[in-house]
Amino acid sequence: PNSPLRPDKLATALGERDWVERTYGFSEEIRHLNPSNLVEALEVIEDSSAELTRDEKRLLVSAWTRFDPKGAFEFALFGPEKDRRRVAGAVIYAWAQRDPMAARSALLGIQTTELERILEERFVLGWMSGGGLGDAHDYVEGLPPSKRRELLVSQMARALARESAQSTIDWAESVGSDQERFRRTVFNKA
Repeated sequence: PNSPLRPDKLATALGERDWVERTYGFSEEIRHLNPSNLVEALEVIEDSSAELTRDEKRLLVSAWTRFDPKGAFEFALFGPEKDRRRVAGAVIYAWAQRDPMAARSALLGIQTTELERILEERFVLGWMSGGGLGDAHDYVEGLPPSKRRELLVSQMARALARESAQSTIDWAESVGSDQERFRRTVFNKA
């Protein structure tokens, strides 16, 4: 996306009543988000009489994460509580696709147990989506045995099952864990 973001087109999209046209116009402009137009885009959004939907917020932070994941994460964490889980989850997912270690470091500062749990799920799934199945697997395997680890294994199995049943089977069969409990968990969830 080398074209510039057009503030007037963004404002028009936000004022659109037809959901399809609004979504198209918003995503068309937000895909051009970059460090030089971020402030202007946020001002247009702030000045709009229309509030962003959760999906639009997720799209905004996903685009923002391309060039400033830390800033997008802070924006998500300090945004409205009703959207925090989804918006912060979108940031961590996109961030983990590109730079899982930095995304993991950002998660270490989360103190809210419920939010941390949800963000950790999004982190693992983003890491997998970015091509890091093996590393994500090693991360989850390294967690202490717990319901939380079982939940992450379930999430991984579901994500692989969306690709194909064979992907899930191949993953389960590849587990060479010394931890028999972990191996059983993987097979049960797969």
